[in-house]
Amino acid sequence: METQAGDHKAVHGNPAAACRGGVILLGASLLGAIIRASPLLRSRFENNMTVGIWPITLWGVFPLGAWLGCWLPARVRGRPTLLAGARGLLTGIVTGLVAGLAIVACLHAWELCSLISERHSGGYASYRVSVIRSFLHDLWPMMKAQALAMGIVVTVWALRDCRHTPASMPVADSAASPWTPRFSLTHMRIALVIAGGLAVFGGVLVFTERAEISKVLVVAAGALGTVVIGPWMGPLANPGASTGGLALRATAIGLPLLMLSLVPFRRGNHLATLRKLTLAWCGYITAILFWVYLGIMVLGHSLG
Repeated sequence: METQAGDHKAVHGNPAAACRGGVILLGASLLGAIIRASPLLRSRFENNMTVGIWPITLWGVFPLGAWLGCWLPARVRGRPTLLAGARGLLTGIVTGLVAGLAIVACLHAWELCSLISERHSGGYASYRVSVIRSFLHDLWPMMKAQALAMGIVVTVWALRDCRHTPASMPVADSAASPWTPRFSLTHMRIALVIAGGLAVFGGVLVFTERAEISKVLVVAAGALGTVVIGPWMGPLANPGASTGGLALRATAIGLPLLMLSLVPFRRGNHLATLRKLTLAWCGYITAILFWVYLGIMVLGHSLG
């Protein structure tokens, strides 16, 4: 009983397990984006989805992966390989369908929010039909691509984890863990990892299009800037686009959320349990990714 209780604590309230799941699902969603942009789907659908849209969707996919990272291991560890694989495949397909919906919602969030803000404008009825039609047009192809990608990735994940028995999984030592209940260098390291990852992703994406090295460096710097200054990267990149007001509105949304995500770490005694600590860290990472999303959206509007 003692071992089972320890394993439950490690699996269901471990920031490392949650972040591991988030990273795995982000990789799976990138694979799904590649599948969605493949010639096979491009020949069947009018392709306005590219791999370049992947960073916009991070804030919607990561929480789903974090939850899966806490939930899945306890259902497959120590189980027969066939049972673990079946659970992984079913979980991956269902997660992929949900992730596809979340991704398309992230991509169309700006337009969906405008259905509320523009509801008293002229021509609203036709605009609403256009937004909904565009949303549904992108939904099913993305859900299929994500279900395929996550079905594969989560199945491999489950098969790998089923080799470990609950007794062999050590309980995380909070004293030695970098996931502290107070503000620490780990917060800065996470932000730097996200910034560096986006810079590498943007640079590689442009490099594969045989662009000049100068353009690769500019795109990498722009991706890095969306983490540092968020929505203000757009007005900085193109001052003549007059997107300062848009950046201000985006900042009014994203910056308070980012500050709120740090509040639980101000007094570590509020994070007395691993479950609360896990929620606090996942909230912080999601807030950074949402800040990046706002930065990319404003940058896109600035560059036209």
